[in-house]
Amino acid sequence: MTYSETYNAESKAPTHSARIKHGQGKQAHFETVGVAWLNEDGKITVQLYGKQIVEGRIYCSRIKNSEA
Repeated sequence: MTYSETYNAESKAPTHSARIKHGQGKQAHFETVGVAWLNEDGKITVQLYGKQIVEGRIYCSRIKNSEA
């Protein structure tokens, strides 16, 4: 996937979901804690929901286009 395929300057909708991982291996599950946008300069802006404590990594995965 190229940068131009992911970034859409005309859309204000988030391009990624922000999640944290709980557990390991097959027992692991992901909790969505916010959304993210891919910016024009290639950086990602993350907006977290609420006031939770986030420890460890935040995984940003592309939101699949509902039109496809």
